[in-house]
Amino acid sequence: MADDIVPELMARIRRDFSEAALANERIQKFMKRIRDGTAGMDDASLFARDLGDVLAEVLKRDITRDILPGGRMYYNIADRTIRPMLMETFRLTNEAAGTVMEFLDGKDGIRLKALEGEWPEERVDTLIGAIGEDGIEWEEAERRMDEPVRNIAQGFFDEFVKANAEFRYRSGMREKIIRKLKGDACEWCRSLAGCYEYPDVPKDVYRRHDNCRCTVTFVSEKKRQDVWTKKSWTTPEQRERRRTAGLDLTRRTKDEARRWQEELEKGRGT
Repeated sequence: MADDIVPELMARIRRDFSEAALANERIQKFMKRIRDGTAGMDDASLFARDLGDVLAEVLKRDITRDILPGGRMYYNIADRTIRPMLMETFRLTNEAAGTVMEFLDGKDGIRLKALEGEWPEERVDTLIGAIGEDGIEWEEAERRMDEPVRNIAQGFFDEFVKANAEFRYRSGMREKIIRKLKGDACEWCRSLAGCYEYPDVPKDVYRRHDNCRCTVTFVSEKKRQDVWTKKSWTTPEQRERRRTAGLDLTRRTKDEARRWQEELEKGRGT
């Protein structure tokens, strides 16, 4: 019977992931900002992205063809190594985001506990199945351990935003979801860049394609409510203006989208 390589491999991956995260300058700057009380939600989003980048690099470095049985990745090996590391990244992302959110809330006198985002079970199952698929070439299995891992890891923060925006809205807060462009954004991303008032948020705002580095964050405002109707004290006309403003999905050129984003950040004082 062949030796089980997973325990030793898993120990190496955990060690290397921890060491790589500690050596990552951006991650360490973020941790310092958490300790100093200066971290914001944009920082937490980038932290999730950086963790995903670190994890993908460690997986590619530690899981190599020469250590695998027959030189291929089997489903049970992928499931026992990649899944728990994604779960660890999920935990770290939610803990960091929750710490930032609760600190920012404290400055505004808000006392709401952060919720953990939903674990994307289906996406993770699909990824593990794809990496351990019978008959694929090693180069393809290796590719699937790279960008798809980064994408799912960054999506952990998106799920945090989604869960907490809904909870806070139901708790009487006015929530705005902001999707910002990063890098050389494609036409689809440019069409989604913007500020949306919850709950009028298209589902695609939380989605991302491979190599997408756009960020999704949220800001909160207290809102007065009628204690009987639980509705904001605004007129139907005001609510309609907010709804249509939040659903501006017009096509934009790269320059138009960036100008729009700069105007948004200037208006928020960022």
